Amino acid sequence: MKTRLLALALLVPLVIGASRCSAGEAVSPEAQLDISAVTQLLDVLDLLVRKNPGYKTTISRLSQMPHDSAESELQRLAQKNGDDPEIKSAIDGLLGSPTYKLYYRQFRNVTPEIHRKILCALPYWGINSPADIGGTLRELCLNLDSVRSWVTAVVSHIDLDKSQRVALEWLPPGDYPPPPIRFLYDGNGGAFANDGEVGFDLYGSILGSRAPAARFANLAGLDVNQIELIIAHELQHIYAARYLYPPGRTFATWQDKWIDRLTRNIVSEGVAMQCNVGPGVRRSLMEDTVIVRYWISQFNGKVAAMRNNSITESQIGAWYDSSLQDVPRRLLIEYWQRVTHDQDSVTFMQRYIGDRPAMAYTLGWWMLGRILERDSNREKVIALLSDPSAIFKAYNESIPADTQLRVEF
Repeated sequence: MKTRLLALALLVPLVIGASRCSAGEAVSPEAQLDISAVTQLLDVLDLLVRKNPGYKTTISRLSQMPHDSAESELQRLAQKNGDDPEIKSAIDGLLGSPTYKLYYRQFRNVTPEIHRKILCALPYWGINSPADIGGTLRELCLNLDSVRSWVTAVVSHIDLDKSQRVALEWLPPGDYPPPPIRFLYDGNGGAFANDGEVGFDLYGSILGSRAPAARFANLAGLDVNQIELIIAHELQHIYAARYLYPPGRTFATWQDKWIDRLTRNIVSEGVAMQCNVGPGVRRSLMEDTVIVRYWISQFNGKVAAMRNNSITESQIGAWYDSSLQDVPRRLLIEYWQRVTHDQDSVTFMQRYIGDRPAMAYTLGWWMLGRILERDSNREKVIALLSDPSAIFKAYNESIPADTQLRVEF
């Protein structure tokens, strides 16, 4: 029987019991689909709107004032919100929820204090913040009812059996406990797996890619299939962790540790993306040979530098951080300049920034794609979870010997 949790039940997190799911079995009804943090956020924003009647008139008035005077008034209004016992209690409950505790374990660029400042400035001001969370939540203040109805309806239609089946197609046979799946809304990230739980940002994964003018139009028409496949991707990460990251791994040098980390990241993302990457811009980015060649050159160069001691650990750390954010943004812009001009660059970046071609994703997808093209052997890919370093030999054997796309490992 398909697991379709009713919207009413979703308002209270369910507790995972002792049952387990083996490959091919249905998801336990005890699996957790938790939208409580989203409903709490909507309640906080609704409270802020109610506590600040006429805020739209105030915003219009402030726009006519000198900058310093307007800034001072905005600070006063934010302080007033922060001092209100009802608002403070509601924000405390939100930021202390299991979903936000998971959020803060995943992300380091936002703290509860930053979130509190963002929330208290609403509904007047979307303060400057990482990933423009302030702007995202101010926009949400104007669309509370439509988003509340959509969240309850869309999550109630998620078919966890389907997500589970897709994830298990890329795992060895075994017993897999269904994890909590916690939904949030702020755009700082997409979906992620951490500490055996799934975090799913409805804005970052779904709504953020829609054009601002039509972001909240026809929410009922959004395809739940996209959410189910993203969940499958994160389930695969969680289930694969026992193979990819066995306990007791030791390293003689920091270089060995970093090379191991890069290798496992490439395999981890490459396998998980088999669950949810279909035709479209994201796939085209990760199969663009200019981007692929760049990342292979970078990978080859950094591994060689570590092995000949010509780079420091802090330099590798900085390079790795840039491979997740700054460089993929640049590659996305360059891709638009080279390949597509069907929309302006700003709109293109807004829509596809979540698909920026980071190194581990690009190399994982590209290498496994070539291996699968040659062997059509899913079991060979699954075996890489337990032997990640085998990916490079298998990949090099799947491409011509004289290509610039070979990995020197």
